[in-house]
Amino acid sequence: RDLHSFPTRRSSDQFNEDVSKIYSDLGAFSQRRGDFQGAIKSYTRALAFNPKHSICLNNIEICKKKLKKKKTDAVELFEN
Repeated sequence: RDLHSFPTRRSSDQFNEDVSKIYSDLGAFSQRRGDFQGAIKSYTRALAFNPKHSICLNNIEICKKKLKKKKTDAVELFEN
C-alpha cells in the first residue's frame, strides 16, 4: 500500500484548535438562542483548548453584559 493513502496523525495543537472551534460554535449557537449562561460555558471550554481564542474572550464579555441587562430589566419590571 501507498503510505500516502493513510490519513496523517493530527498534532495535539491541531486537535486543540479543532475542539476549541467546536465549543466556540456551540457557544455562538447558544448565544443566538439567548442562552447566555450556556454560551459562556461553551466559550470558556473553548478557551481551555485554545487560550488565545480572542473571539471567545470577546463573546464572553458580550454575554455577561446581556445577562446583566436581562437582570436589570427583570428588576425594573418587578419594581414597576
